[in-house]
Formats: sequence, C-alpha cells, structure tokens
Amino acid sequence: MALCCPRAAEDEQPDMAQSKNLGTLRDLQLALQLKVEELRQRDALIDELELELDAQDLLLHRLQVDQDSKNLLGVVEAYQACLPKLQLYGPTNIAPIIQKVAHSASQEVHTKEAMQYFILLILTDGVITDMADTREAIVQASHLPMSVIIVGVGNADFSDMQMLDGDDGILRSPKGEPVLRDIVQFVPFRNFKHASPAALAKRVLAEVPQQVVDYYNSKAIRPNAPPEASRQFGP
Repeated sequence: MALCCPRAAEDEQPDMAQSKNLGTLRDLQLALQLKVEELRQRDALIDELELELDAQDLLLHRLQVDQDSKNLLGVVEAYQACLPKLQLYGPTNIAPIIQKVAHSASQEVHTKEAMQYFILLILTDGVITDMADTREAIVQASHLPMSVIIVGVGNADFSDMQMLDGDDGILRSPKGEPVLRDIVQFVPFRNFKHASPAALAKRVLAEVPQQVVDYYNSKAIRPNAPPEASRQFGP
C-alpha cells in the first residue's frame, strides 16, 4: 500500500496550502480506514501489508503489517503518528513502487507453485508526473501475478489515471508494447466519500477476480485445492 499526497506543497499561499493539506490528509485517512476495515474482513488472504508514505525523504515512514487485525489497525495509527513529521511535496512518481512490487511478484513466478498474487493499492491526491515510466512499469507488470488499484483522493485531474485503467482502450508502453492483460483499476474517491464502505469496496475490487483468473489461465496454472479446514462449515 502506498500513500502519495504532494499537492498541498505546490500551493504558493501557506494558509491555503495548510487548509488543503489538512483536508487532503483527512480524506486520505478516511480512505485508508475504509480499506483497512475491508482488509480486516479478508485477513485470511493477507500474508503481508506494507504501508509507505511518500514524503520529502521519499520513505519517511514504513510499517510492516501482518495478518493480525490489531496490526492492521496499526496502519491507521502509524499514519496518524507520522503526520506531524510529514512535509508533503511533489512530484507524484508511482513507477518506483509498481516496480518494487513487480520485483516481489517476479520472485513468486519462480517458486514451485506460484500461488501468491500481489495487489498494490495506491492512495494519491496528485497528478502522475512519471507517466511514461508508469506505463512501462504497468506493461511489464502485466506479465506477473499482480494487480494495481489506484484510489484518487481530492479534486485533481485524474485523466491520466483513468487512461492507465485501460477501460477505454489497450494501454501501451512508450515503445508501443501493449499490456498482456488489464491489471489496473482506478477509483475516484470523491464519488464514494459519502457512500458506504461496501460500495467503495465493491468498486475497488470489481476487476480483481477476473484479473487473477486471467493471469493463471495465461500461465496454465491450476489453483491448489483449499485446505481441509476451509471446507468445513459449522461445528
């Protein structure tokens, strides 16, 4: 999970910047809380969650979170604790975090079973400033067991992120190479700010099941049988 919030630092008027900053951070926290609650409901599927805050020191704060629900709640607590230390800034470069997760996914490809699938959730209020590198990273990642979910917070121009989604056409790298499969889902948080958590979760995860199926079908990998314990219902 990556949080990127540079826009407040771009405003020339300090008072206005502070106001926008606080509003953005509140929206990011709300979005983060909704996603953490959703993850708590699905924690049996989570091996590890990593929170990265993109600030002036690039990775000012990093938190490793395991399956324990209390630790998932610690994601929000860690976010709140580091706010006084944050100095938000631009640009919004998301290719590096995509490449980082892609590296982990590429290691999974070489395992015996290759059953672990990676989902990168990016919460951001900024316009992407490394679009060419991001397109290249997504095209390469489309060959790996991973998906990218981008939640846009605030009122920025998210047209580039909508293009990454690929719903309006096949995404291509700067060299013209097409994605092997659609792995990106973009969701504008402003459309769900006052909606139920279930509505946001439904939209955010809408394309993931098919993306998972498409990947394993493309590799002719059959799913493992579920553990015996998961087949037992009731006492």
